[in-house]
Amino acid sequence: MFDPPIPWTSTVTATWISFVTCWVAANWPNRFKSLKRAFFRASSGRWRFIQWERGQSDLSPVMMMYDVNLKRVGNVFESTFKALDSIYGGGSSVDYDPFGRSEVMIDTVHHKDYLLLQHIVDFNPGTAALERFDITEGKLKSTGEKVTGYLFFDNENYGHSLGTDVPVIGITSYRGTCYCYADNITTPFARFIPTGTGIQPGRGFVAINDQTGDGKPDIVLTGGTVDGRMMVITFDQSVGVEDGTSDAAAESTARIVSDQLEVTVVAPALVSVDIATVDGRQWPAVAATQAEPGTVRYELATLLHGRPAGAYFLRVHIGERVVSVPVSR
Repeated sequence: MFDPPIPWTSTVTATWISFVTCWVAANWPNRFKSLKRAFFRASSGRWRFIQWERGQSDLSPVMMMYDVNLKRVGNVFESTFKALDSIYGGGSSVDYDPFGRSEVMIDTVHHKDYLLLQHIVDFNPGTAALERFDITEGKLKSTGEKVTGYLFFDNENYGHSLGTDVPVIGITSYRGTCYCYADNITTPFARFIPTGTGIQPGRGFVAINDQTGDGKPDIVLTGGTVDGRMMVITFDQSVGVEDGTSDAAAESTARIVSDQLEVTVVAPALVSVDIATVDGRQWPAVAATQAEPGTVRYELATLLHGRPAGAYFLRVHIGERVVSVPVSR
């Protein structure tokens, strides 16, 4: 059901229909001039708020990010807001709505917060892009990743629910659903094409416990035109996900094989292993040792000894690279 990893391409212009991320009834700043809002708890534990606002002339849309402080006074909550950063949409809201769909993704393992924003990057002609921003430090800092050439629909935010080290998002377009990690939207790792499955158009998605016998969470998709259908799909998560990118020919790998962690090193490097939980706690499991080219194997029972039952990530350090492999005890 999945194509192999594919690159995005930039061949056509794209547009969308704007939508509301979420509505929250409160005394938000400039609430009578606001269009769309996203209220979330950052990985730092602070509550934050992103809002699309109009200017005084209603012609200069701007995206604002605020810190939110809530204080209980008697039987009511009082809220105060501190503006952190902003992005101007450009153009005129009479002709264009420069901001489209958005998604806030919280990476609790690496303590990172991301905003995936669809917005117009060129007004002549109107060209849209999906852009990733690092908002961890309270700034709307672009990562430089901009994907164009697709008509984007709703996103499927799975977070860490699929047992991955980095949150997963399904980005739907006319090509189907492309699955990306939250820290790399330019290179999808899988694609689901619903044509012929009976669930097109898609209407719902959810991550559930293992249904296929591989010990990993699965996805249930629902949809259909006349008779609704449900479909279970699964990912092959036996291969680790590397932080960052490198020359594919020089990549070292880490994966689970039976009851062992198998690490293949292509050049001499220091190798160490840490155990991490989904909420970001981490402990050393294997001290750094010099490894020569070849394969090194570690018993999972030894690595996880003394740990309570649950889901973990084995973070394998190979030189300057870090490869994360999901594992259950």
